[in-house]
Amino acid sequence: MQGTITDISVSDAERIVRKVDYPAMRDGPLFRLIFPSRATTTEAQQNEIIQWYAEGLEDALRCKANKLLQVCASDGTPLGFCGWTMEHRGQIRQVPRNSSLSQHGKKLLSLPEALDLSAWLSVSNDLRSERERILGGWDNVCWLIFMSVHPDLQRHGLGSTLLKRVCDDMDELGWPAFVMSSPAGIRLYAKFGFDVVGRIETCEGT
Repeated sequence: MQGTITDISVSDAERIVRKVDYPAMRDGPLFRLIFPSRATTTEAQQNEIIQWYAEGLEDALRCKANKLLQVCASDGTPLGFCGWTMEHRGQIRQVPRNSSLSQHGKKLLSLPEALDLSAWLSVSNDLRSERERILGGWDNVCWLIFMSVHPDLQRHGLGSTLLKRVCDDMDELGWPAFVMSSPAGIRLYAKFGFDVVGRIETCEGT
């Protein structure tokens, strides 16, 4: 399946989360862990979660060090998106995705009512620790921070199209590349030369 690759603007964030990221992440182990009541969330609670993720994406888009692309259908509907950053390890910007406080000091939306805050804080700490363990010896790293394709369109080549663009950009620099992936993404990343170098085990899966 083909689509058109374009840059992402801040005004695209909520639409991308609603059309791509939220549907794609709902069955993943991280989402199941931090939203344990997902099966019974109301429409209002789902909108609250979408807004929270959209604020996190908007924050990433405002950072000039990040590069984000989307792949769209002919009518402009987003089908997938990705984002990456070139990280100088001596100047690490420790702002987790969907932090309640942005890198600009702007207060984001309140945490979603359905969020299990203790689970979110715990897994965020585990992921950060594992990331630092793996990257501790590197000065400069290309970090793939977003990668998502609508679940109905996965395994149709859209993820490969996006990831090729990312890897071409990373290969130009010759820096090592890093991504934190759900198990479902391992096959795609392996196609582009990524190796599994660590894992986090949770009650909802790896």
